Amino acid sequence: MEVNVPIRREEPGFYMFGTRKIYAKVMNNKLVVRVGGGFMSFQDFINNYALAEQKRINELIASGDWDME
Repeated sequence: MEVNVPIRREEPGFYMFGTRKIYAKVMNNKLVVRVGGGFMSFQDFINNYALAEQKRINELIASGDWDME
């Protein structure tokens, strides 16, 4: 399954993953994302959250409220 969610750097360590602000860093040579009280691998984060974020973006586009700028 392919999901298209834009990622934009906001400031060091912080990124917009679609409409969601995330904190990401390299730990033990792996990219991880802060989730709750811990970290998960970026791949696990994508597997868990990308589809829901894509759905949210599609709903915003349909309502005319999506502005990536």
